Amino acid sequence: MKAAISFLELSADEVGYVCITPSDVFSDSDVVVVSFSATTQDPQYGSSWFLDSGVSEHITNCRHELVNVTVLKVPRVIKVAKSSIQMEAKLIGDINLPVVVDGVERQFLLKNVLFAPDLAVNLVSVRRLDVAGFYIGFGNSRLCVIKSNTVYAVGYCTGTLYRLDTLVHPCVANFSEDQQLWHQRLGHISNCRLSKLKGLTDGISVPISGDSSVCEVCLQGKQTKLPHNSERPRAVRPLELIHSDIMGPVQPVGYDGSKYVITFIDDFTHFTICYCIKSKSQAFSCFKEYEAMASAHFNVPISRLRIDNGREYLSNEMKEYLKSKGILLECTLQIQV
Repeated sequence: MKAAISFLELSADEVGYVCITPSDVFSDSDVVVVSFSATTQDPQYGSSWFLDSGVSEHITNCRHELVNVTVLKVPRVIKVAKSSIQMEAKLIGDINLPVVVDGVERQFLLKNVLFAPDLAVNLVSVRRLDVAGFYIGFGNSRLCVIKSNTVYAVGYCTGTLYRLDTLVHPCVANFSEDQQLWHQRLGHISNCRLSKLKGLTDGISVPISGDSSVCEVCLQGKQTKLPHNSERPRAVRPLELIHSDIMGPVQPVGYDGSKYVITFIDDFTHFTICYCIKSKSQAFSCFKEYEAMASAHFNVPISRLRIDNGREYLSNEMKEYLKSKGILLECTLQIQV
């Protein structure tokens, strides 16, 4: 690809930018479009937007302001007039630029903005605005970007260039010297370690006092429970006490439609049997099956059945069966009906 590049002489305190745009911008020519902008190099203008009649595309150095970002298949090259230094723009997107018009904040949409992180300032292309149907008027060191009799943005002459009147939202940091606040921010750090931060960091000057306020969260976090030393009476033979409970409904449902699990645990041997059931109403049939199997296995009868007062165990049929077998029903939860 051929390119026509013109270099201009700059003074020592100025920096120039040359933007080389692919030839598809102008389909009827193989000549690469070259644009140029010169401005005084000042750090405070890094986030400012300058109107440039020479630059062929909008260019920004602020990645976080871009929306609808697209990665360019072919990066666009941006060259600096001095010493053939060049940059690349690999991303393109849109920017909702916050501008001020007659004291009122508005959003000015710039489309197809190239992202060049090494660019010193942001550039607004006059050519792009013209293609989008905007009219730009100059006068008395002031400019107006107008479309359909509506002013979308204004700017003022700053040095040798016109800068758009944009709204800058500063980042505000709130610094506090409250010892208790820093104690909480740093994960409830001790006063001894907090005092050491003065020599390890810059900008922290928290007055450490030995008579600090009590942190309730620290007290609660360091509290411990007393051990549970009391022992409950345990069974002394198999099947003397059986614990039973039902869990569910569970997901996914079993292949046979089972949604609940009923368990029977022997208090003495911890021998455990589980049954998968479709409904809680099957608790009685499962107990009869377990009672027959366990009694045959241990060759002793069941003496007590302990439950959590679940209604599935309290049917009249279940109560009559337990009474006939001499099994005592115990409930761990006493519910007043």
